[in-house]
Amino acid sequence: MPGVPDPRQRLKLCHDSGWEVYAYCTQPGLPIPPVGRRCTRISGDTYRCGAGNQRVREYRTLQTPVDTATPTATPIISTATPTLTPTRPAFGATATRSRRSPTGGEGNAAQLQTLLYTEIGILLLSVVLGIWIVRQLIKRV
Repeated sequence: MPGVPDPRQRLKLCHDSGWEVYAYCTQPGLPIPPVGRRCTRISGDTYRCGAGNQRVREYRTLQTPVDTATPTATPIISTATPTLTPTRPAFGATATRSRRSPTGGEGNAAQLQTLLYTEIGILLLSVVLGIWIVRQLIKRV
């Protein structure tokens, strides 16, 4: 790079509208911008291509977009005689309002119901076991 003391990584920046420029990295200690990274112009000739990447400075314009003429409508002159055709009304499906699912999806009602039944089962089992233990103790006395 002319005027730059040490070798630098060079890049080609392209834009969808057609311009292309050559640029070089200005911060050798940082990673170079990866291919496909979007760059933003931060001053007249300097671009930032993502956080943590080197800034790049343009040094030559390769291609500038050319101005294109604004398209104008050209009237079409028809010499054919129009033929009348009967038109039928178009019947189609009418829009219907779809049923909206409840917020949050199906929820956790099924899991809560299963948990409740399990707890009731454990409670009943402990009551039956407690009664059996009390009967066994009464028989011994």
